Amino acid sequence: MSDRLFSFLQKESTPPGGVVFPADREAWARDCLARADRAVNFDAVHAYLPWLSEAEYRKVADSDDPYAQPVSALRRMLIEAAVYGDLSLHNEGVIFKERGKLPQAIEAFEKALAVDLKKASARR
Repeated sequence: MSDRLFSFLQKESTPPGGVVFPADREAWARDCLARADRAVNFDAVHAYLPWLSEAEYRKVADSDDPYAQPVSALRRMLIEAAVYGDLSLHNEGVIFKERGKLPQAIEAFEKALAVDLKKASARR
């Protein structure tokens, strides 16, 4: 996995092709990125910055220069952390599966699923 899936210094409407290996996992990785982008909303940022109003958030959250403002920079970092967390949990299961370690693969996939379910229930 390349860090170009989610560019750290600039905003891209979509990551460049070929940043995910194996290539057949690219759609899945991009879906992780899209989910994180949707999940890191005002409430997520407000948890770290309780003084932040929603109007202030809307003004800078989706900046073309993500690190120009502290609020958009924090949002960007939260998205990055969510993306890499999701990818690493799932990839652990894939690696165990490919090595024939099915009990460990199942455990890793169950852990990743539990995190996904926890996130889903938190969004309700």
